[in-house]
Amino acid sequence: MINEIDCPNEIITNKDFYCSFNLSGVNGLFDIKFQMYGTNSTINKVWNNGWQRSDWYLNGFIDKNGNYNIKNIIYNYTGNAELIIRIRESGEKSFNLEKKISLKIVSERNEENNTNIEEKEIEEYVEKPKINETLILNETSKTIIKLNYDDISSEIVYESRTNKIKNGLLFLSITVFVGLLIFQLFKYGKRDNDNRDAWES
Repeated sequence: MINEIDCPNEIITNKDFYCSFNLSGVNGLFDIKFQMYGTNSTINKVWNNGWQRSDWYLNGFIDKNGNYNIKNIIYNYTGNAELIIRIRESGEKSFNLEKKISLKIVSERNEENNTNIEEKEIEEYVEKPKINETLILNETSKTIIKLNYDDISSEIVYESRTNKIKNGLLFLSITVFVGLLIFQLFKYGKRDNDNRDAWES
């Protein structure tokens, strides 16, 4: 009895694949035919020390109960298909058991497109990174605004209005002080020259 048949949900054309099945009630040696039909003809080959036509029996393939694997390949066909498994006693003309299942054959390009669509859908559900914003205000020092991203880090430095006024007054005071100092030096220098001229005369 053929208990279970397991083939890929979607079979890619021109690529080999395995189908497995489980047998019970086996007593003796049996042959098996593992044939897949497309629209009007057989579409697969099976591996038996080389690729073999699937409308031929694999003689003496089954000799006990248990699980079996058969390697297949389908050439240049896409669409719906049907797998028909037939088992006969070795050397007999007619089969004893038959099992049928439906299959779907796709192209490699369609398989890649489906994978890309699935990856895109996954990306759309991924939560976008959040932006953490930190603002630090200090009237006696510089104001720092720091924006932290997962992959972008930037730091912008601004001066507060109070600091700008203080810095402006400091610069003005230094300028006035330097100006007065230069004026005094010039004034004292001129006085020394006048005194020297008066002394020499």
